[in-house]
Amino acid sequence: MGAIKETTMEVVTTDATTKPARKSRGRVPQSTAGIDPDDVRSALFEVMEAYKQPKVRSDEEMLDRIALYFATCAERGSHPVLEEMALYCGYTLDSFWDIEHGRNKGFSPQTSAIVKKAKFCVQTLDAKLATSGKLNFLAYCFRAKNYYGMQDKVEHVVTSGTAEVYSRDDIASRYMIDGGDGTVE
Repeated sequence: MGAIKETTMEVVTTDATTKPARKSRGRVPQSTAGIDPDDVRSALFEVMEAYKQPKVRSDEEMLDRIALYFATCAERGSHPVLEEMALYCGYTLDSFWDIEHGRNKGFSPQTSAIVKKAKFCVQTLDAKLATSGKLNFLAYCFRAKNYYGMQDKVEHVVTSGTAEVYSRDDIASRYMIDGGDGTVE
């Protein structure tokens, strides 16, 4: 038999190994802080119901599944959202949008119109709830800008040949620069 070689290993402790592990002590994780755990459970059951739906295989099946989704939301009293509607049809939101915008042709030329109309139904409901004060304004703004193509920007149109020419003194006076008084002559 061969000789057994004895080795030693030195253990060096650092701050990371000497600190006790944090225990949750029943606290809710930060991502769900302030949300009732029963609400999270309920929402997760709803999402998992949508997740389990098989992918639709025709325009008719998509129409039926979207109608079923809206009926399910009405029955449980939940707000329909595009993400869950896409899952209910067996798609991700990105795939649903690809159909809407023609990057994925769908089942027929009508598939895109079906998705657009279903999306418009959710958009309309969001608008009705927002204008009645039932939907958080910031949530509505986020959804309107990110899902419905709405924008809150101001556009300035400059037409050539119509600009007035101002002298340096006019500009200085208008903007109260170099002793200007804010008046325009």
